[in-house]
Amino acid sequence: MTTAALFWAGITLAAAAVGVRGGRSPIDRPAPAAVAAASMFAAATAAAGLSRGVQAATFVVATAGLAGLLWRWRVLIAEDNLAPGVGGNRLLGRTATVLTPVDAEGVSGTVRLGTERWPATAAAPTVLAAGSTVTVVGVEGIHLLVEAVPDGPQPADERDPATSDPGGPLCA
Repeated sequence: MTTAALFWAGITLAAAAVGVRGGRSPIDRPAPAAVAAASMFAAATAAAGLSRGVQAATFVVATAGLAGLLWRWRVLIAEDNLAPGVGGNRLLGRTATVLTPVDAEGVSGTVRLGTERWPATAAAPTVLAAGSTVTVVGVEGIHLLVEAVPDGPQPADERDPATSDPGGPLCA
């Protein structure tokens, strides 16, 4: 094993030790995990006899790429764990009007929620007719999961920007 390969192996061990000592997952602290993995790639280039410039470039590119991927993974996980009232979860419990019939077979219809149109799927195996009132019970990406509202008077949706803002919607 060459001196350069041993150097990169030492960097791998040091970065792994820093990551383990922090007591967090690689998603919470992506830098040590990215450095450890990238230094393994650089060690492989050293063992293959490639120049120090190629080793350094491999290390830098791999570190940046892996840290970016881990950071993006962290963002995606955080989006899935949002509290009610944040992100797509803010739509839960709101009422909407069915524009085109909605059923439980895939994304089949559309609903109007405030001033916006959303693709929707029925939560129960039923068809929700156009003009009916529904409640948002789930959000899957940009699709709403809705269910029928029981007949009877419904409270006005206070979070609807078209009705709650005395100045009207922000954009016309």
